[in-house]
Amino acid sequence: MLSLMTASIVAASPGHRESLLPLEQEFFPEAGADGGFVFDGPAVDPLLAQRKASAPVASVDSQVAGFAFAQPWAPRNFPRDLYTDFILSYVAVAREQQNQGIGSQLVRWVEADVRGRGSNLILAHVPAHLETFYSGLGWTVLPERTGLGWTQNGADVPIKADSPDDDPRWSRLAYIALRPEKVETFTFVVNTTKPVLDAARRLAELARNDSELRASLPAIVTAQIGVFGAPVRGAFGQIV
Repeated sequence: MLSLMTASIVAASPGHRESLLPLEQEFFPEAGADGGFVFDGPAVDPLLAQRKASAPVASVDSQVAGFAFAQPWAPRNFPRDLYTDFILSYVAVAREQQNQGIGSQLVRWVEADVRGRGSNLILAHVPAHLETFYSGLGWTVLPERTGLGWTQNGADVPIKADSPDDDPRWSRLAYIALRPEKVETFTFVVNTTKPVLDAARRLAELARNDSELRASLPAIVTAQIGVFGAPVRGAFGQIV
């Protein structure tokens, strides 16, 4: 039986950068070649100091045992004021502290923090071998080459969508809806490198055969999927 440990968890500050960088370099070495390490330099300091990112640090016996890092997310070219979702980029636990529940505590901390900010959903690109970890926390882990699309209830906001990486190390998309009443999610097969395009095509297919779904879509979403032959709203808002 595994012995679970309760770690001390606090929000990361700029002062944690030095102790977090070695963990980031160990567990996410590819980040160094893909835009640089998050904790290598002061660029991340405003995100931490102003709490724009959700970045818990776990400590055991006053030693850093792990961290997570999530930040506001939306599709490319999306208005910044509509960034109501987060992407969980990192969860890392020191090898000597693994299998003691610290990773789960870090994810739960991020969920609570992000929910408290009024956010609706958290995404993560995860390797296949962590499917059990995330599903055990109540997340949904999608099959390979499957993306997630969603619309926002009660707001005239365009379709949001994301798809898993081509890199086989991060081949699954995982998500948790923090406010299920605020979002309507659906899945799609990845056919292009443009998740919103793939999602719009799929939603058009779904709306074509579901009058209740069509009636519930925000006007801007109805216009988006209209180019794929789905019914569009008339001048007075009705579906035509």
